[in-house]
Amino acid sequence: MLFPVTDLLYFIIVSRWKSTLLKACLILVAICLAYAAFTGRLMQLSQSCTHKQSKVTIGKLCDLYKSKIINGNLCNDICSGNIEYIDCLHSPRGKVVLLAQWKNQKIVLKTKHPSVDAYAPVYSVMENLEGIAEKMYPEDVIFKSLVESQAQTYLGTIIKEGDDVVDRFWFGNWSKDRLNTLSFHASMNSLWMLMSQDEYIFLKYHDTHPNVPQVLGACGYFYAVEYSPPGVIFEPEFLNIGQQLQSAPWQGRANIALGLLKLITAFDKSFPQKLYHCDVKEGNFGLQSNTEWATDAVVKVIDVDMVFYENKIGEIMGQGECVRDSDCDFFHCRGRCNQETRMCSPEIISSNLQVFCSNLFLPRHGKPGLLRYPPSSISKELAIVLEKCTTVGQSPRQADIQKELKRLLIKSLE
Repeated sequence: MLFPVTDLLYFIIVSRWKSTLLKACLILVAICLAYAAFTGRLMQLSQSCTHKQSKVTIGKLCDLYKSKIINGNLCNDICSGNIEYIDCLHSPRGKVVLLAQWKNQKIVLKTKHPSVDAYAPVYSVMENLEGIAEKMYPEDVIFKSLVESQAQTYLGTIIKEGDDVVDRFWFGNWSKDRLNTLSFHASMNSLWMLMSQDEYIFLKYHDTHPNVPQVLGACGYFYAVEYSPPGVIFEPEFLNIGQQLQSAPWQGRANIALGLLKLITAFDKSFPQKLYHCDVKEGNFGLQSNTEWATDAVVKVIDVDMVFYENKIGEIMGQGECVRDSDCDFFHCRGRCNQETRMCSPEIISSNLQVFCSNLFLPRHGKPGLLRYPPSSISKELAIVLEKCTTVGQSPRQADIQKELKRLLIKSLE
């Protein structure tokens, strides 16, 4: 049966119109997705801290200090201007990270939350016989047990018996503070807010370790650490051409890689328990300011929100239902799925060496990798070792692979 000419023309016109409409819809969807990505990026930037926000945050901190609600060894310097605000450093997860100048050195001021209201108070509020609300603070002995319990929960079973936890985590003069009720309560408020921050607990407890930034002091819920910037070596993709060229020489990158291998060894052997880093990226590591990265790089771990002791990481990994091993991964730390129970096992199957190789040394997600473009004298051997390194897991072979990687890096610098 033949179509009439008019029907055929109608069919052609409608078909072309539908095709054009489909293309237009696809283009519109693409534009919408691009706009969403763009506005999402703008929102991300707008949520980053600004100079105005930072100064308001410092102002509120100083109002609390002047009202004798908080104290600390740095409060007077912060509020008198002896600690001078320089810049607001971008930080994820809502933390406030500020760059400042103090005694001719740069320092970093940090807090998990920008407002005192975000922290649970150490006191309870009760009405007295006259019906007036009063703050009821714990006795000194009870407060010390609360501080010890908080540290114990995060650190595990490494608090030494007989340790005075207040002296370990506080910068003020606790005995002197006790002589003045108002000052004593301000100290309690401040220390309790600091103990609500896992990163503070870790850094303060280990601040004599060479790979941990030293904690210099505190004021209320803010604490100060030494400035250990990532530098141009760690994040070349965010730099201009001149800085990229500066970050290019192999000598500097190889020395930092050697510094990272020392850090891995420290995580494995020089803490009370083995440590695991589950968020390994360039911005979470810095270089000690008084060393030269081109010759003797001392790498500091400057963000420890995702650093856990062996007993703690077991608790984290052993949670949730699963079908495959990857369902049990916690950021960069890899877990195992029990195929019989379909539950995650309380174990970690990746090693620090494996995670560092995969996320720092080799290229991934558009980032060039620290050990890019090695000298031809080691390039083939290095490629083989790095490939083994990414799959080593908890195998006993990891010690040999780390030793071989160190040997090749030293060889390249001779």
